[in-house]
Amino acid sequence: VDTDSIISSAKNALFSDYGLDCRLFISEYLPHKENNITFAYSQAKTAKEFNFYFNKNYLLFSAIKNRYVSVLRLPENLENKFVNSFSLRDKKNTKELLDALLTQLTKEKLLYPSIVKEKFKYLFSNILSNIRNLFWENKDLFLQELCAQIDSSQYIHDLNYTLQSASDKISTVISEIDNNANSHIVQSSISYIMSNLSNDISLETVANKFSFSSNYFSKIFKDTTGMSYIEFLLQQRIEKAKQLLEKTNLKIYSVSLQVGYDNVGYFIRIFKKRTGLSPEEYRRLYK
Repeated sequence: VDTDSIISSAKNALFSDYGLDCRLFISEYLPHKENNITFAYSQAKTAKEFNFYFNKNYLLFSAIKNRYVSVLRLPENLENKFVNSFSLRDKKNTKELLDALLTQLTKEKLLYPSIVKEKFKYLFSNILSNIRNLFWENKDLFLQELCAQIDSSQYIHDLNYTLQSASDKISTVISEIDNNANSHIVQSSISYIMSNLSNDISLETVANKFSFSSNYFSKIFKDTTGMSYIEFLLQQRIEKAKQLLEKTNLKIYSVSLQVGYDNVGYFIRIFKKRTGLSPEEYRRLYK
């Protein structure tokens, strides 16, 4: 039987007689007995559902027979991998995980599309719940809209686009939340620095105060202020020393102590390197 010819004739007839442009989903055999009609209809309906993976103008049940399943073993620790990729702000890895998962779903066995959609709704719900410290005012609304988009995805490439867009949105929101949180932390650390210029306020000291590792605190400090912590601290100590030299009669060693230098000789060398003048020369020039 020339299946293509039969289908083309049927589609052309429907279009010419009724103006209908349609897709056809066909059982693996034509029912010659009345009691086979229900079974044939069921096969055609299954072919229609699994066209989710193929996006064809017509699909024969025989093309998917013995391929579709109700249970499919997905990669182990998949959820944890997704949560980690978002937590690490690794958009590339997140995309690769989604691509790998969608490939897994279409490789050999075909999971019922309705189950695929439920799995992804469950996955993204858990991702949003498990990303630590993610305060997102519209998170519930976003998840509700995402679930609706997943349900309405007609084909797997539509679902892929929806999931990739959702991943990008989540990554963007996390970055914005991070930036706001980091800005607040850095501003708080600057206030602490300015109030403690006479004390030992090494990078490690300030990082520990705000419960961060030295490396992470150093990174967010530079990202926010545009300069390293050491450079910023030095700049503020020199500026404070200038103010004291201009507005007070404190001895040089007292100025040195108030800006955090126990060794007055070292303070004098640093001050001159930064300003081109010794502390005494600066005082005579500006006071």
